[in-house]
Amino acid sequence: MAAGGFVSRAFESMLKECSGKKFPDLQKAIQTYLDNAKEVKPPASSETSEATASAGDGSSIETEAGAAEKGTEAVQLPAEQTEHIGKTVGVSGSVATALANAGHTLEAADAELVLNPLRLAIETKNLKLLESALDCLHKLIAYDHLEGDPGLNGGKNAPLFTDILNMVCGCVDNSSSDSTILQVLKVLLTAVASAKFRVHGEPLLGVIRVCYNISLNSKSPINQATSKAMLTQMVSIVVRRMENDQVSTLPTSSGHTETSSADDASRMPEETTLGDKNKDGMTLGDALTQAKDTPIASVEELHNLAGGADIKGLEAVLDKAVHLEDGKKITRGIDLESMSIGQQDALLVFRTLCKMGMKEDSDEVTTKTRILSLELLQGLLEGVSHSFTKNFHFIDSIKAYLSYALLRASVSQSSVIFQYATGIFSVLLLRFRESLKGEIGVFFPLIVLRSLDGSDNNQKTSVLRMIDKVCKDPQMLVDVYVNYDCDLEAPNLFERMVTTLSKIAQGTQNTDPNSVMVSQTTTIKGSSLQCLVNVLKSLVEWERSRRETKKKNENSLSLAEEVNAKESVEIKSRDDVPDNFEKAKAHKSTMEAAISEFNRKPVKGVEYLISNKLVDNDPTSVAQFLRNAANLDKAMIGDYLGQHEEFPVAVMHAYVDSMKFSGMKFDTAIRELLKGFRLPGEAQKIDRIMEKFAE
Repeated sequence: MAAGGFVSRAFESMLKECSGKKFPDLQKAIQTYLDNAKEVKPPASSETSEATASAGDGSSIETEAGAAEKGTEAVQLPAEQTEHIGKTVGVSGSVATALANAGHTLEAADAELVLNPLRLAIETKNLKLLESALDCLHKLIAYDHLEGDPGLNGGKNAPLFTDILNMVCGCVDNSSSDSTILQVLKVLLTAVASAKFRVHGEPLLGVIRVCYNISLNSKSPINQATSKAMLTQMVSIVVRRMENDQVSTLPTSSGHTETSSADDASRMPEETTLGDKNKDGMTLGDALTQAKDTPIASVEELHNLAGGADIKGLEAVLDKAVHLEDGKKITRGIDLESMSIGQQDALLVFRTLCKMGMKEDSDEVTTKTRILSLELLQGLLEGVSHSFTKNFHFIDSIKAYLSYALLRASVSQSSVIFQYATGIFSVLLLRFRESLKGEIGVFFPLIVLRSLDGSDNNQKTSVLRMIDKVCKDPQMLVDVYVNYDCDLEAPNLFERMVTTLSKIAQGTQNTDPNSVMVSQTTTIKGSSLQCLVNVLKSLVEWERSRRETKKKNENSLSLAEEVNAKESVEIKSRDDVPDNFEKAKAHKSTMEAAISEFNRKPVKGVEYLISNKLVDNDPTSVAQFLRNAANLDKAMIGDYLGQHEEFPVAVMHAYVDSMKFSGMKFDTAIRELLKGFRLPGEAQKIDRIMEKFAE
């Protein structure tokens, strides 16, 4: 049996189809290959390979699937075996010798010799020639005969393989037969999955685009399901390669809350702050603020937009963030050229999925595209390894896109799209809360609280289903409480969620007793009550696990012969952690009361701050508080700074003195001064402030 038999048989079959004067260029290219293949007598070891290849010689779907399966097995040969085979053949063997066994790679000239007839066959658009060419190409890739990097500048065989891959993608149109579409899908999946035929960049997106089109537009349910399954597999392959890629690996940050599961419920929560500016884990607001020449929005402003359900404002901020990154080599402080090829491919695919999920619901096809994209996105986030959730540098580069896609999904009129929004957000809560603390603080009020307070029962049901799921994770609840409710700069997410659930469960929300939705309202009340039960169960479980861990530590200490003082102090400090969080929450509650009092009566508010030792009884300390504290009414700040009493005047002087106006023009300086407060209405108060500013 001839070496490279599957290629020879495919070409001989093509020659029969070209009998007569049809397709002379194709006939010539095939004859050139056949003449070359006869020059070298094949080695005896070819029989085993040919037996395998001949198994895939049929044209039926079942036989082709068998060939694909065998090809996959061939790809997975041990490295030592592949290396040994390569050495026995050598680089100077003919094309026939290289095709004798799976795993032998064709040299560039030989690859051109084999691919040229396939390219010409595809160009003919003749169904038999086309399917024979696709089947042959599939086997060449599956048996690792083609090695290169289509889509990679300067990559091995990149132009040749990019060209042939683009031609395969172009085989699918509205007139394509089901068998041709299946052949194309088989080639594309094999190409993306191959360890040697490495698809990158634009060709990779082209492959994904073809699968999208087939999944959305094919009239065959089989082809739709196949392409959708292949899309899921391709995305998984790209992400897995990124995870396994050790090139240019960057260290992770330790300044975040650890991600954990319910099995790790006894772990002490770690607090992080939204104001943390460490370069390993910027929040979306931080990164936006630091964008060159474009101070888009701070974390506080994002929270205010989300809390006020200002969808248009959030859309404007996130749209600007996404467009800032498009076409730039620097993303969130990351040099894209320093990223590995695997990381760049994963970034490209992730952003593409997000962009497809952002589209306007202008027609049915667009809606289907969004649903498929969000489904793939959710599957990607659910399926990544734990190490991916710790890859803060990579996540920093995608958070603007992810946030925008999530925002658009959360305000969609489509109930299916909204369900995917809640599904994606639940994954972020359970797996990514450490690296996306700021974003969760923005979207929790928008997706969870806004929906629970709203009148759309379908959205309420989706959100309650999500809460029921995530509240079964004890550590997640504790982390939310610690990192938001105990953080001065963060919203009280846990408190507001429990309060809203309680209102719904008690039926205190406005409902029409004559409404036809009474039964649905009753179901929602029951679901809210179940969520509260899950919250209590999880907190009890977390405390029980903590006590068991504490007891085990005490027992191990009593049995140990040598226990140093440092370890004893460490255990004691861990036992005091809940007390520390209780103090932090009490401090935050007092601060919120002080701010509320200040926003009503500034003088009494400052007195409240000083009496509760939230600020020192010192003008400089009060001035610093007025400049930096969140949620203060700017009109009230201006009113207080304009007071004529001795202490407020001293505070106003300290406030102005803390600002730097040197080198500024007058109009710039006055704008800088008035950023933090509004001028009071009384002329005397304005005069006092402007006199100090004039100094």
